[in-house]
Amino acid sequence: MKKKLIIGITGGSGTGKSSVLKSFSDSGALIIDGDKVSREITKPASPALLEIYSHFGDGILSEDGTLDRKKLGNIVFKDKDELSILNKITHKYIKEDILRKIDNAKNPLIIIEAAELILGGLGEICDATVCILSKKDKRKERIILRDDLTEEQAENRINSQKSDEYYIENCDFCVYNDDSLADAISSLKKIIDDIGDRYV
Repeated sequence: MKKKLIIGITGGSGTGKSSVLKSFSDSGALIIDGDKVSREITKPASPALLEIYSHFGDGILSEDGTLDRKKLGNIVFKDKDELSILNKITHKYIKEDILRKIDNAKNPLIIIEAAELILGGLGEICDATVCILSKKDKRKERIILRDDLTEEQAENRINSQKSDEYYIENCDFCVYNDDSLADAISSLKKIIDDIGDRYV
């Protein structure tokens, strides 16, 4: 039986990871979005949300009992210690859910997209890891447009995350996504094709 090829994609917020990966999803790859998994595992009454609530209090909940990610973000993206606590709570649930999705997948190519791919222990289950990098101003522009945040909130989010150097040191490959999305997609496709050739 042919081995499933598992590629890990990481990088900071606003680097355009999802945009780069859309064409791979359209081509039949299974894209496991770590942010979507994070939303799934923090549904009301879930073990993850109960743990988050027990530490951060009811100020991070909406009136209907769902997690208010913007309120939580205002806390953790200003305080790296609080962000570390949040990651410690959620990473184990995210990894468990992603491993289940991989086990159930029929796709020959599986791409895990996660900002905390390395720290969350997901890199170790990948055949290769690739970081998507982008200039800070471009990242801020994307974050403000995507998440309806102020420039200060976008700045706080970027500053709370790992540096480009961290991703370069901890990933097998790097792809730059600043001006040409097509070039970024082409670069990633070549990397995946080269890795895939090892398993043919």
